[in-house]
Amino acid sequence: MPPILLRALAVAASAIPLGIAAAAPYSTEVLADHPAGYYRFDEAAGSSVALDSSGLENHGDYVGPVTLGAPGLTAESGGALELSGAAPAYVRLPPLFNPALTSWTCEAIVRADSARRPAW
Repeated sequence: MPPILLRALAVAASAIPLGIAAAAPYSTEVLADHPAGYYRFDEAAGSSVALDSSGLENHGDYVGPVTLGAPGLTAESGGALELSGAAPAYVRLPPLFNPALTSWTCEAIVRADSARRPAW
């Protein structure tokens, strides 16, 4: 399995034409949708808890060999979580809802390391 980085995203505005408003930071946009959980993966290296930034305290935990502290996409985005693919690793979330009874959406910014990409 190739390494996978999970990163938060921020909207950066540079050289915006006059009369066009800058987009709000990504975290502001996410929180405006009142998510059941918002995981930024910006905890300190060695942490075992995936903190929920939604304000609902639906914290998860890191399972398996994960690396915290990878750089995020922007300063606003915080950090990133690296899953090396060497062993099973994931973020275990609390039961936020019953997916069989509720419509839901999951949003993630993911980058696979193309240097080690398998021939699928």
